[in-house]
Amino acid sequence: MPEYKIEIPPQKLVKCLNITNQKKGGEIRKRELKDLAIKSGLIHLDENRVTGRKRTKDDTDQAAYMSLDKSLIEPLQKYWKFITETKIGTHHIHNTEYSARKPGNLFSNQT
Repeated sequence: MPEYKIEIPPQKLVKCLNITNQKKGGEIRKRELKDLAIKSGLIHLDENRVTGRKRTKDDTDQAAYMSLDKSLIEPLQKYWKFITETKIGTHHIHNTEYSARKPGNLFSNQT
C-alpha cells in the first residue's frame, strides 16, 4: 500500500486563518489583518534598519505589509489555497471553501 504524506499548515498559518474566520463572512481588510498579525505575534518588525537608522512610519508600514505578504498571505493563497485577495480599492482577504470551518475548529479532530 503506498504511503501518503498528510500535510498540516504551520501553526502561524492556522492562527491567521482563525483571525480571518472570526470576521463576518470570512472577509477582512488587509490593513486590519496586518495590525492583528502584529498584535498576536504572527509577524515581527525590527525597529532598526541594517544601517541602524530608525524606521519612519511609512517604512514600518511597508515592512509590515511585506512581512504579512511573504509569511502569511502567499503561503495561504498560493500553496494551501485557503484565501483569496481582492485588490480593487482597498485590499480584502477572503476565505475560500477550503477554510470555511468555524473558528477554533480549524485542523482539529472535531467537525
